[in-house]
Amino acid sequence: MKRALAVIVTVLIGVGVITAVGVGFRSQKYQAPDGRLVAKSLGTVVVNGKSVPHVEIQMATWPDSTGTMQTAAFSSTGTSKTVPIHPSGNPGWPAYAPSNDFQVPAGALVTVKWDQYDSGEALNNNYFATPRGIYGPLLVNGKVTTMIPEDGVGHTFTVRGEPGVDSGFFLNVASPANHGNNDDPNDNPKETPAQTVEFSFIAGTKGLYAWNCEFPCGSGIGGFGAVMSAYGFMSGYLYVV
Repeated sequence: MKRALAVIVTVLIGVGVITAVGVGFRSQKYQAPDGRLVAKSLGTVVVNGKSVPHVEIQMATWPDSTGTMQTAAFSSTGTSKTVPIHPSGNPGWPAYAPSNDFQVPAGALVTVKWDQYDSGEALNNNYFATPRGIYGPLLVNGKVTTMIPEDGVGHTFTVRGEPGVDSGFFLNVASPANHGNNDDPNDNPKETPAQTVEFSFIAGTKGLYAWNCEFPCGSGIGGFGAVMSAYGFMSGYLYVV
């Protein structure tokens, strides 16, 4: 009897531990402050002799993930509301905002407008300094740019298909570091005008794509620890529907 009771107690403790772990992981799941950002429709456009949807997404990168931002310019509906830059705001961690989840139509011409407020330094690999997979020019502060200096990168937007999804698709665009109006690394980039980045790409086939930043803005593990390994700050998903 005692042995049976001990077994029951052990099982109940095990179930309790598993439940607690599950709740813990669930509580850590990132939820974008403004939800999945559905690309704004700009009508249609002719690409390679074919009419395709033309859509736009907007995003921003901030030097720390505290505080709030207005979403009117980023919303497909133009709705203005105040959301946190990140629900787990950390003054030592940068973040993309107001969402890390984007949705675009398959085969569409996607125009990305990116406001970059963060500082930056050198890449671990200069491969990511050059735009790859874009359609048309890369515009930085309104000027056509062929690449960002590898020692002056703020962040990158680098997209790949999940396993089994459009293995030929690859997109990479680097943004310039933002050191303030006087190019002083001691300035607070959050208080200076954004570096503006604009580019377009042709969305792949339907499926789930993952994106991440390839600038090593974390600590440890070659700069890819801490914020870089925490989902929702420097990584996310592109849903192609």
